[in-house]
Amino acid sequence: MRPPPVAIFVVAALGLTTAVGVVATRTAAGADEPMPLPSDAASFGFVVEERAGPVPLLAATKPFTLALANGPVHGASADRDVAARARAIATRELGRYPAAFLRRVRLAGVVLTADLTEGETSIPSLPNVGGLLLLDVGSVERDLVHCLHHEIFHFFDLADDGQVAPDRTWEALNAPGFAYGSGGRPRTRTGPPCPPPARSCRTA
Repeated sequence: MRPPPVAIFVVAALGLTTAVGVVATRTAAGADEPMPLPSDAASFGFVVEERAGPVPLLAATKPFTLALANGPVHGASADRDVAARARAIATRELGRYPAAFLRRVRLAGVVLTADLTEGETSIPSLPNVGGLLLLDVGSVERDLVHCLHHEIFHFFDLADDGQVAPDRTWEALNAPGFAYGSGGRPRTRTGPPCPPPARSCRTA
């Protein structure tokens, strides 16, 4: 029986980590310690409700605006039942990864929010906001699962050498003639690539 796509992705990501030695050799000392929450997370209403292994699951308890490099990002608190469903999904999916992997890619927490927008455009998720992953809980389960794993890969990609795009070392692993598509994010944002994680939500 063919394994589901998510299982293939997780196994491939962990296999690549081992084969390339990215996490083991390029992560700063202390990477096995949990990533601290941004110092101003509470001021935006981000409150830890439970943990999925080493990763805190936070609730957005009030409307918020983050002044980020690509423009303001807005979100709001989610319906309790909808948030509980998303929290269960996130806990299950994060459990697919070894705790050491999640610590070493510097995932500080997952913020479950509603009505997530970048400028005036609705977005399903956003990685590397002060080490946090913002996840809109309004999506169907399949999309929540896809977004969560997709964004975790961005944390992994950033952790190996501090670069997401362009990343010449990563691109050199592709076969000659390979070209990436535009993906989803370029359709909803303009400006430079996301910067490395910052300790503050406000300046990420």
